[in-house]
Amino acid sequence: MDSVSAPVLVLLLAAAAAALAVPVPNASFEDGQAAPQGWTLSGGKGQWLTDGAAHGRRAIAVTGTGNDHNYWRSGPLPLEPSAVYRLTFRARSLGASGGTAVSGPIFCNRDLGSIPAEWQPYESVCVAPANLKPDDAWLRFGQWEVKGTVAFDDVDLVRAMPVYVRQGDLVLGEGERLDGHAYVFDAPLRSGSRNHSRPLASYTGGFNSDRWVLAADQNVTYRHAVAGRRQTAAAVNVSVTWYAAGELAVLVSADGNKWTEVGRIGKAGGGTYPVPAGLLPRGEVWVRLAARPGGAPCLSVQSTGLPLRVHSRPKAASVGASLRFVSVARSRLTKLPPSGQS
Repeated sequence: MDSVSAPVLVLLLAAAAAALAVPVPNASFEDGQAAPQGWTLSGGKGQWLTDGAAHGRRAIAVTGTGNDHNYWRSGPLPLEPSAVYRLTFRARSLGASGGTAVSGPIFCNRDLGSIPAEWQPYESVCVAPANLKPDDAWLRFGQWEVKGTVAFDDVDLVRAMPVYVRQGDLVLGEGERLDGHAYVFDAPLRSGSRNHSRPLASYTGGFNSDRWVLAADQNVTYRHAVAGRRQTAAAVNVSVTWYAAGELAVLVSADGNKWTEVGRIGKAGGGTYPVPAGLLPRGEVWVRLAARPGGAPCLSVQSTGLPLRVHSRPKAASVGASLRFVSVARSRLTKLPPSGQS
């Protein structure tokens, strides 16, 4: 079958620019007396560097022993629930080894792994949880089990808008593909999109690098709709890659209100759970992954997908998507590269 890609036209009003930039205080760490103004060290050993900065004169750093973790954290930021954000910053190693540098908002951590000795630019995209609280709306930059020092500088945070592939009435995002009558969604958790995807309806848990992290009564909800096409058969694939306690309930719905449980996972592992025939055919299929009580539930979901069959005439060609994000900051329009590219 022919592969089809679609051009995208995006128009944003420059007047919205100021509203979409998030005011991160002292984002280049230049201001302060004994410590960088607006930033607090969680504990351990941290430095406010006076030379070798990526931008300006100052930068921040943390030093690990190889079996500890610590970070610099910002004050509260005016982040909005369920909003999409783009974070950029620079980081470098000062003789560090092992462990990983950590970055981003507390609800969407990104492990950087081993970083180079020269300043390296990084970019992260994340969605805030639906139940975001002011106490959780802050950034952190630090280390986890690193032996040595890692440094950070030049932080910028803006609202971002995803730009999806469109072909006629069909809209697809990263991780989605329509091939004839077969629609497949593979959550792009390992891509530059991180926790964002077009089908994501909401979440109330956390995200760490490439996996959802759910504790008691937290959940992730996806809504799958394929341009009004009726979905005639579907199944949910889920993989739990780290497990401490509790259970993961897999639920499906035709409207996002009434839910039917189709499976539970009480250990590391996974499975495939068909959507009951009684809920189909439908124009929408909703999927919820919910942590259930059982000894302070805590588990990580690293893979979730939905293969389904849709009824459409004529039969669709093969259509996939490479997601872009558009951000508005400092009164200029910036088109970012496809997720996963820099």
